[in-house]
Amino acid sequence: TRLLAGWVADHPDQLGRHINATFETTNYHNSAARILQDGERPYADFALEYPPGQIPLVLAPEAVDAFSYRTRFIALCIAADALGLWGLCRMARRSGCWWGAVTWLLLVPSLGPVAYSRTDVFVAASLVWTFERLQAGRQGAAGVSLGLGLAVKLTPALLLPALLAGSTRRGRLLAGTGIAAGLFVLPFVADLGDMWREVIRFHADRGVQIESLWGSAVLAWRHLQGEAFQARFAFGSFDVTGVAGWIKPLSTTLSVAVVAVSAVVVRRVRGDLATISVTLTAALATLVVTGRVLSPQYLLWLVALYSAALTLAPHRLRWPTVLTGLAVTLTLAEFPFLWFELFADRAEALVVLFTRNLFLLAAAVLAAREAWLAIRAVPPVRPAEADTPVSAGESAGENGPGHEVGAERGEDGEVEEPGGGHHRGVGPLLESGTGHEHQPQGGDGARHPEP
Repeated sequence: TRLLAGWVADHPDQLGRHINATFETTNYHNSAARILQDGERPYADFALEYPPGQIPLVLAPEAVDAFSYRTRFIALCIAADALGLWGLCRMARRSGCWWGAVTWLLLVPSLGPVAYSRTDVFVAASLVWTFERLQAGRQGAAGVSLGLGLAVKLTPALLLPALLAGSTRRGRLLAGTGIAAGLFVLPFVADLGDMWREVIRFHADRGVQIESLWGSAVLAWRHLQGEAFQARFAFGSFDVTGVAGWIKPLSTTLSVAVVAVSAVVVRRVRGDLATISVTLTAALATLVVTGRVLSPQYLLWLVALYSAALTLAPHRLRWPTVLTGLAVTLTLAEFPFLWFELFADRAEALVVLFTRNLFLLAAAVLAAREAWLAIRAVPPVRPAEADTPVSAGESAGENGPGHEVGAERGEDGEVEEPGGGHHRGVGPLLESGTGHEHQPQGGDGARHPEP
């Protein structure tokens, strides 16, 4: 699947007269040339809309002389894709559920050439490994993985408040995130002002993108009213012109509310990784659909979180994942195949785009409902428990589900029993959100899953 998807991404002319979906690799190549050949400094000498973690990814393909820059960059993206799949397989070996790995395997290439011509696949892989490390009880390493994704794009910062609220080792998680992201920012300390302007203000000043739910609704309404298609190219994308002034502040308000609410509700299930994964997936799905910018590659973030949540809580997000898969398919139909038809104000292109966004909206609503049901099903953390830091590894290994007294942990999350047998260890309180109820603690202080 990756060889086929990579070949298609590297041969955009084979898709006919449709837009070249891998054009962004040309911008990456130009940035690499300005840094390596012209000696220019990002942010100070030329604009760069992303954080400095993207710079090594842009420069890495230049280390190889063979093939074109686009081919090398696509190969690097496929390597990140494989890294994400490996993380999900490690999670599946602990939880015993492989639906997350299957979801990643199918949906990443289904997004088309855009999946392997943007840096978002690296962010998606970092999100997967954040949950993999949390499941393994390595909260500091989980912070490092999150920080690496944050250094490439600001998206993981939207999840950080809720992750900290639900963490049992907040200091380690925050320290890992800060160290990983800080290492990329450190070389550009002198350009922090320019970096803030290029990254933060760039996205703050963006308008309402035509591909967002808001933009597609405006375009569909105007089409029904017989009005002309109105859009302008700005900030690297096409925005709807003449939209109501309340859309942008409303979108921003909703986004801030989602981040805040997710952090508040996660505190109730602190340490319960399965329920936290469902809640964060619902939060990101809502942020994507309510945001005023919705580029095709954003769906890779959703694929990452849905895959992780399916591995940890397989019974919770089945239907939202199906709806998101349909949205991925429609995204490929819209970009690149119906892109020119969209600007020609053709009804079929508008229907595909608006239907895609409705699928994403329905998936977000269902995911939010499942998150709320999962949170309500978990008994609130007692003050004594909240003050006792229990990492994922501790609850899954020494005194957690799937552990017997006197057992020792083997490789890849296996728990070896004194009698020589073994069974799989799972993440912290993983039974919640997967159809099991919390069981009372035994005399050894261990929580035992339902038989």
